[in-house]
Amino acid sequence: MIVDDNEELRSMLGEVLERMGHQVQSTDKAKDALSTMERVNIDLVLLDLKMPGVSGFGLLKLMRRRQLPVPVIVVSAHISQDVVKELAEVGIEGMLAKPFKKDRMKEEIERVRKAYLSG
Repeated sequence: MIVDDNEELRSMLGEVLERMGHQVQSTDKAKDALSTMERVNIDLVLLDLKMPGVSGFGLLKLMRRRQLPVPVIVVSAHISQDVVKELAEVGIEGMLAKPFKKDRMKEEIERVRKAYLSG
């Protein structure tokens, strides 16, 4: 699942994931993402931190509070030392700093999926 308010990025990420053989759901709203995760088995979330309404941080905290067993890769242009520290406290499985290359994204997705499946 892709959760990002940038429509172009959601589209590009979706195309790459589909070429990798994944089924893709995407939304620009954290609340819609949470609702979907509670109804549908989601294997991985690519999550932007800065979104209108409920932020990516807010969604991540809700996911952890509700104990949704979904690995999360944060995809953001706003990754500072403080952000990394806060993300570590909440618990994420991966991180991609925007802008990034498609190959880097593929590597991170495969790394997280392998670690999660073997975990």
